Amino acid sequence: MKYYELTVNTTSDASELVAEILTESGSNGISIFDNRDLLDLVDSGVVWDYMEEHLINDDGKALVKGYFQIEGFDSVRKDIEKRLEFLVSNSPFDCGSLDLEVVAADDTDWLENWKQYYKPIKAGRVTIVPEWTDYEPAEGEFVVKIDPGMAFGTGEHESTRMCLMLLQALGVEGKDVIDVGTGSGILALAAAVLGAEKVEAYDIDDNAVKSAKENCALNGLQDKIYVANAICSIRQAANLI
Repeated sequence: MKYYELTVNTTSDASELVAEILTESGSNGISIFDNRDLLDLVDSGVVWDYMEEHLINDDGKALVKGYFQIEGFDSVRKDIEKRLEFLVSNSPFDCGSLDLEVVAADDTDWLENWKQYYKPIKAGRVTIVPEWTDYEPAEGEFVVKIDPGMAFGTGEHESTRMCLMLLQALGVEGKDVIDVGTGSGILALAAAVLGAEKVEAYDIDDNAVKSAKENCALNGLQDKIYVANAICSIRQAANLI
């Protein structure tokens, strides 16, 4: 299925506001390309093997990309243009040119091409391995296979890796663990392979619940981890009172 990728030329200061406008206008996803993010990483002490010098600059510019269905896009674009005009007239800082660029693309590439960049991720004794990747674990290494689908939880985000390390630091062997906001099920799965006695995983997003259940089956842990929609579980509990 085809979709439109709309790019707004803006500034670092205005990028989050522009992203919010695209989100409110119905974008199915947002990407922000800002050189300041790269500079922040450099300043944070992250070691880079190689970085092109022309990328290390702070020109204050940023690109915000949104993704829209083709049907009805003309009226959506007009609404976005009006919102951007309002932003310029009411913003205390420079918003850039706010020029729009629109290209048609195929969502098959959008949804699948990212997989080539998703590699095994180590967090202490736990390694998160993409389902489509062959991986031979070392002795004493715990492997969690993941196909995140549309759910949050690949292991790449700092918060996820910190939680993975915390699970190991606290020690969950023989304990009961509840993962609230489970996403792909990554933390619930990690708790299970680390020896938790009982694991429950909840989310309010049906896509996340579906993804977590599939990942439990992928790791052969569907009988050890209980996965459910948190809202439905609360309603069921309330009916029992």
